[in-house]
Amino acid sequence: MFRKTISLILCLTLLLSMSVSAFAIQGASDPKVKAIFIKDENGNLVEITKEEHDRILENLQAEKKQIINSVNNKDVKPLGMTDDWYRYDEEETGSKERSDLRSVDSNVQYNNTSSKSKFAFSYEKKVGAEFTINLSSNEKSAVRGGMSLGWNSSETYKEEHSFEVSPKKYGWVEIAPVMNYTEGYVRTFDWLGKQKDEKWVRTYIPRDGEMPEYFYYLMEDSEKPDGY
Repeated sequence: MFRKTISLILCLTLLLSMSVSAFAIQGASDPKVKAIFIKDENGNLVEITKEEHDRILENLQAEKKQIINSVNNKDVKPLGMTDDWYRYDEEETGSKERSDLRSVDSNVQYNNTSSKSKFAFSYEKKVGAEFTINLSSNEKSAVRGGMSLGWNSSETYKEEHSFEVSPKKYGWVEIAPVMNYTEGYVRTFDWLGKQKDEKWVRTYIPRDGEMPEYFYYLMEDSEKPDGY
């Protein structure tokens, strides 16, 4: 009886590990993604594999910096002598793909032929700087003055490219921007220097000329994307 119980536990453990692995593999790859592209330093569109995409993300993750005793702090002090003042203490900077901003950014084309055909896709996406929590204008000024990254309020990506679409499939383009970020605490002090409040915030800043700026996803499916 004891041996049967142990065998049953081992079988269940093995089945569970297989299910978890299968789920992880499936979740890592969107079946609608036909191809992924980035721009090279010359502005040319280059197709990359999913493995290369993952390596780029790993490199971005490896480049993040922990900030100890930030030297970029610039106090934001209103004109009134007894007004509160503000400071941003930066703790980390880095870059990441904003997959949460990925959406249908182009026209949707349908290949009604029996062979692969090329279609033109026009797409436009505007990405702006973003604070992850609500901040006052003085708090935002403290972040901008205290962070070690350069500020860029917005970027617009607007282009047209031709891609092949498989027969009897819909095709479209989705863009996921790569954004720099800074994170840390915005602290509020009274006029005597006593801390009154602190807020943790991550601020995303669009990249300006840094590579990669964004990933192009060429999508295919037998059905139109939602909303089209």
